[in-house]
Amino acid sequence: MSDTEKTSFESSGGPGVEELRSEVQSLRTILSCSLLLLFVFSFCVNIFLFRQTSMVSGQLAQVNQLLSAWASGGPAQAQAIDFWGKLNEFAKTHPDFTPIINKYSSYINVHPTVQPKKK
Repeated sequence: MSDTEKTSFESSGGPGVEELRSEVQSLRTILSCSLLLLFVFSFCVNIFLFRQTSMVSGQLAQVNQLLSAWASGGPAQAQAIDFWGKLNEFAKTHPDFTPIINKYSSYINVHPTVQPKKK
């Protein structure tokens, strides 16, 4: 663009040019607000994901502790076997519960033996 065209464009500051300038300014404002909202949203999502990660890590530590207690044959294993035995006894007296026991018995590889109680 030559200098004469540039000065003629700037000097012809009629209502059309001022309207365009105000529209460009409003678009800049909208873009700035959108970027700010995007930044705040991504910050909130990162905080949420950090909290979820922390919570899951805590639960993982508890599960690992329970699994190590189970593997060592501690009281947790005895309680689980006792619970499975009680469920089997309940299924014998309540026939409507038998399909549920049959459904999950394939996942249980420990079949408890009924031990007589000592007097």
